[in-house]
Amino acid sequence: MAAVISQRGLATHVDDKCSSACTLAFLAGKERTLGPNGRIGFHRVRSIGGSELQQALDITRTQSLYQSAGLPSDFIDKVMATPPDKMWYPTPKELRAANVITAGTEWNEARADLTRQFRDSLGTNLKGVRISDEGLEALLDCEVSDYIKWLNTTDCRYLYDQATTSLAGHLEQQRACLDRVGSAAKQREIDLACTKRYLPNDYSIYSDLFTNTFAARFDRRHPFSPTAQRVGACVATQYMTELTRAWCTPMNLEASTAAGLFATDCVDKLKPTLERRVPGILRGCEAAAAP
Repeated sequence: MAAVISQRGLATHVDDKCSSACTLAFLAGKERTLGPNGRIGFHRVRSIGGSELQQALDITRTQSLYQSAGLPSDFIDKVMATPPDKMWYPTPKELRAANVITAGTEWNEARADLTRQFRDSLGTNLKGVRISDEGLEALLDCEVSDYIKWLNTTDCRYLYDQATTSLAGHLEQQRACLDRVGSAAKQREIDLACTKRYLPNDYSIYSDLFTNTFAARFDRRHPFSPTAQRVGACVATQYMTELTRAWCTPMNLEASTAAGLFATDCVDKLKPTLERRVPGILRGCEAAAAP
């Protein structure tokens, strides 16, 4: 059975219990997952009616199968130290650490909730930044997916037994667990990495901000009028072009914090020179926008 699963590249999943020889079939899966009530049990192999030599050969073969599945030596040693008439049920955290489980399922069920939370957070963090719908979705998927991958390495849970635990009690336990494993810091780390990967590092992301800024300079009382917006867009385009020509990018991809990501010294250095040009650019754009 293990050979068929491996040859066909199938995934394996345990919802209830998989123990003893069942683990060999489970470990042959390309992706291996465990349901919220699943248990996986291990013990040393026992050869029925075989000689001592056969017993030793079977143990060696089983160890080899476990090694080929990527299980670490200390985990295999603990399996082999468990007598055949006993059973060791590692915790989900131990199973994840030993690569017995390669992916979790609980937090995938929370993906919709997490996506809503991360979308709201991105809306706050990227206020004033223009990004395409496709770019936003790619950034959002990166953050949610990486966060779920990390959550699957912790012992925090999304699902719970409603028969024994209230929703309020579960949420309190979940918050405490997330605080304990450093969820907030991990979110910041993931947000920084995904932002560097998916947010365009050019001034197109600030076109709306620049447009409104220069529109207000043109007409302080009516900055959102069609004429003011046309003039603002015209000035913004030329301003951003000058920044790009000077190889001044809006993001510092070497930054180690979100605050440092948008801190680029070149903007401050170029600003006095560019500001001297703005009045002339503004007059040219005003003339171009005239009916």
